[in-house]
Amino acid sequence: MVIVSQGLLGEDKSDYKFYKAVVFDENFLKQKECDYAGYSNRTYAGKLYLGGYSNHFPVYVYLRKEVD
Repeated sequence: MVIVSQGLLGEDKSDYKFYKAVVFDENFLKQKECDYAGYSNRTYAGKLYLGGYSNHFPVYVYLRKEVD
């Protein structure tokens, strides 16, 4: 889920339109071995600290500004 503030959208909520969403899943963020190869390199597994980045890949969106 991506939350966009009302201030970004403008008064009538029409200034920006959704274009596309992208999952940032570069190799340096991925587990390289074991059963979880290719999954995100987690920071924790339960209480065990693994030193990774996150248990999910980052997501970002592209918005297009509508021009009159």
